[in-house]
Amino acid sequence: MKRIIEAIALLGITASVWGLLPGLSGQLSSAETNLEIVDLGKETSTETQPNLTLLARTVANFFRGDRAETESALEIRGTSPGLIFQVYLQVNTIVQSPQRFRSEIVFRDPGGAVGHRYLVISDGDRVWTSNTDLGIYAISDFQNFKQSNHGFLMGFSSLLFLDASPKVRETVTTNNISESNVVDVLHSIFLSEKLPLQGGDRQIQGRNYYAYSYSDSLKGFSYRVFVNPTTATVEQIELTGKHGDLDIVVTEKIRQRRESLTINANTFSFPSTARMQPVESISIGPF
Repeated sequence: MKRIIEAIALLGITASVWGLLPGLSGQLSSAETNLEIVDLGKETSTETQPNLTLLARTVANFFRGDRAETESALEIRGTSPGLIFQVYLQVNTIVQSPQRFRSEIVFRDPGGAVGHRYLVISDGDRVWTSNTDLGIYAISDFQNFKQSNHGFLMGFSSLLFLDASPKVRETVTTNNISESNVVDVLHSIFLSEKLPLQGGDRQIQGRNYYAYSYSDSLKGFSYRVFVNPTTATVEQIELTGKHGDLDIVVTEKIRQRRESLTINANTFSFPSTARMQPVESISIGPF
């Protein structure tokens, strides 16, 4: 796991999630689904001009509101000569823009055995990370947590939601957004030489999807986002990358997302530390 985290840090993957789309980083959303993480293979068709109108609808769906709770299943796979690494996570994350979140992370091995459990909470300025099994916790400021490259473990979709720019969020929440102005921004961001966007229809297990993919050729990783074209919601996010001889695949399956939830005084407050031992830092890992 440590090598996977180090490779992700070198690739800059988490940093890309936090800052890749400064104007439209909240494009991902989901409806409740019982599907497991699956390999969705290749697009059945690839378009020169991806469906930006559908993507604009997805952006609008995602940004309505300043809070969300997402239940996700994450799979992390790493392979290289002499190494095969595979681990699963169950993640429940509550986020409130701009910098508050509460994420419960539970690791499992491929056989289903439960590994370490973590609770990560941000009050907007400070971030508490605790290993509840070992009874230890560490405190850092928000910027240091962003740079730690552990953030993706709380779910790509939650990171993207937190990274929404105030201007875009205000536009959406006041119902002034239109598909045309979102499409204009998407054109300027995705249809550039630096970050090309591709899209195509997909049918998996009798269900229709629209798959968007884009790559960072300089850092060597790519994203694929699978959208339900009827509801304009995202059901799966996949990131692939390579560092040296190490191939990495991180997949988030969004099981359920709620936008109407009550935030109380305890949501982003760390529980009592009376029975816990403070440590300088905690590395999040499965076992």
